[in-house]
Amino acid sequence: MTMVWDEIERLGRRIGEAWARTSRDEAAFAALSHEAVTRAEPWRTLSVEALAEAALEHDRVPVQTRFSEQFGEPSVVLFRGESFTIEVLFWVDGLVSIHQHRFSGAFCVLAGSSIHCRYRFAEARRVNAWLRLGALELAHAELLARGAVRPIPSGPDLIHSTFHLDRPTITLVVRTDADIESGAQLEYRRPSVAIDPRALTPQQQKRLELLQTLRAVRSDLYWPMVERVLAQGDLAEAYLLLHESRASLDDAGCQRILALARDVHGEALDGFVPSLADGDRVRSAMWLRRATDDDELRFFLALLLQVPSRAAILEMVGERYPGVDPVERVVAWVERIEVDGAPLIERAAAARWLALFRELVGGRTDRAEIKAALAARGLSYRNDFELYSELTALREIPLFAALTC
Repeated sequence: MTMVWDEIERLGRRIGEAWARTSRDEAAFAALSHEAVTRAEPWRTLSVEALAEAALEHDRVPVQTRFSEQFGEPSVVLFRGESFTIEVLFWVDGLVSIHQHRFSGAFCVLAGSSIHCRYRFAEARRVNAWLRLGALELAHAELLARGAVRPIPSGPDLIHSTFHLDRPTITLVVRTDADIESGAQLEYRRPSVAIDPRALTPQQQKRLELLQTLRAVRSDLYWPMVERVLAQGDLAEAYLLLHESRASLDDAGCQRILALARDVHGEALDGFVPSLADGDRVRSAMWLRRATDDDELRFFLALLLQVPSRAAILEMVGERYPGVDPVERVVAWVERIEVDGAPLIERAAAARWLALFRELVGGRTDRAEIKAALAARGLSYRNDFELYSELTALREIPLFAALTC
């Protein structure tokens, strides 16, 4: 294990010396750490086995901190410099939210691969320092293979997500302890919400936790307490209650909470509703991904989770699996998805449904052109309304929204 510690020690000292020459300017740290990691090429010598053994050494691992961040599965600090650390993060199934950072630095893929998406956010309404509404748009999407290194500027200069594909994926992160000028560490929920859930007061957090318990064991108390919390709480607390409840209540329950929240906050709540629906898409895709061991399907479902762009999805499919038409591969994957052991697409309707899906994924949007293409495949509709109905139904499936809308 001496090799691991020597490698990390050299990297840490090199970064510390370079940063000292800038008077430890936080604004310089992302570029200099990115350059240092790129030159060191740690992915060539730091294997999964060596890192795991090093992380378990009792007498060499530095003091571990930031337990509340829940970043990595797990994350382990291997070097502690003056106001910065070097960590390795192990990933298995973690869904990393779209977020910005209160620190700066760089990250590197040591093992496995990741989907990396960068976004921009156009703010339309500021509720407070840790809750905003606006438009979140994809700026760039890419596949990161072993050896990829990317800088991490703090604050809104990097709004991104990384979804780690392989089991395990291991990343190395060099980071400052905190950048004073970075502002709130916001999470972004497509398509419109920026929030820092950690900014809840302890009282707000405990109220939401208690409601979860009451929902599980005393439903007779749950609804009166929901009304009380909404009546006394602010807009952020209402949004987080709505967001959390979508994962555990049926449609009727979710609509009931939404109606109660509207009674209190009125139209101010409207900008948050689209992100609640997107949360349903995320949960369904995660559930499907965890239910399969098919590596190709897991990759496809990760793309549906992370990449809100048909063109970017097809480009990544072509990059990962060259030599096959990406559209045809996507259609074949959809045909293989199962829910509780049954095909997602009913066999009786599969031929026409998949043909229609193929046209949309291929970028065809004109109904007359779609109708002609299907007719060439021997598939017809009784009238235009029937075609319109099936197109609408297909486009309303949240899981496939990036590919069909």
